[in-house]
Amino acid sequence: MILLDSKILGEIRIYDIGERHPVNNNQAVDVSEWEIVESIKPYLFTEAAMKIKEEELNSTISKLEKKISSLKESLANEESQKLNAIDFLNKEKEARRL
Repeated sequence: MILLDSKILGEIRIYDIGERHPVNNNQAVDVSEWEIVESIKPYLFTEAAMKIKEEELNSTISKLEKKISSLKESLANEESQKLNAIDFLNKEKEARRL
């Protein structure tokens, strides 16, 4: 008897349960359903692969957003230091004139 299980990590796994596991009638897959499953299986695996890739891309986006935030903070600190240096130089110039 063939069993279709779609609850394992979002994947579709098809296996022969043989005599190892009891079978519930509503779990059994007949030949025509088996053919349908076989015909759509590549699409199901493609969808699962796409979900994994989407998670990887979201992770990469998150890392890049953190990097951008860090770079913006570094830039703001550098600009602040430069403005402080310019103010200091202007005050020194003013003090020399007097």
